[in-house]
Amino acid sequence: MKQLQKNSYSYRKKHPKEISPKVLKAIYLEMSKYSLDLSKLTFGGIILTMITNADMNRIITFAIGCISIIVLTIIVFVLYKKGKE
Repeated sequence: MKQLQKNSYSYRKKHPKEISPKVLKAIYLEMSKYSLDLSKLTFGGIILTMITNADMNRIITFAIGCISIIVLTIIVFVLYKKGKE
């Protein structure tokens, strides 16, 4: 069997290009906007569930919704802060 030469193209490892800090900041800002939209949609879903009198336990629905809103809001602030550094 033939062994591959060290100089051959199939043997070389391809190194991924590094992402520039400017692009990373833009990505963080866009991710924070997306997370904020998710938080707003979750809040709207909780309100609609409460208004429509759905056959769900209201306390559990409200608690899970509030926890998810708080977590998403924290993620928004962390990503926004990383994007503005």
